[in-house]
Amino acid sequence: MSNLKIGSKISDVYNEAYAKIVAEKSEEWAKAHLSENFGYGIGFKHNENLLSITSHNTRPIEKGNVFLVKIYIKGLTSSKGKKYSFALADTVAVKQNPTNLTISL
Repeated sequence: MSNLKIGSKISDVYNEAYAKIVAEKSEEWAKAHLSENFGYGIGFKHNENLLSITSHNTRPIEKGNVFLVKIYIKGLTSSKGKKYSFALADTVAVKQNPTNLTISL
């Protein structure tokens, strides 16, 4: 998630992660198994809706923003035929010198 840095649009973060997942899996897989957002900002309220990581949020990322980055994968089936879902999450504080986050499925 190289776009999780000062000045980038929040939608760029979502779109970059989504594109990487589609490249590893497929568009159909992503539509069937991914949630519509990849987390949200944490601020005065725990879940700042203005900072939701979605494909249509063009708000710029600012120094000091804190995000709960969460990729929720749903509707999977185990080798034994059981349905399951899971979430990968981490808290990220945006600072002056960004750190790259890597997503791999």
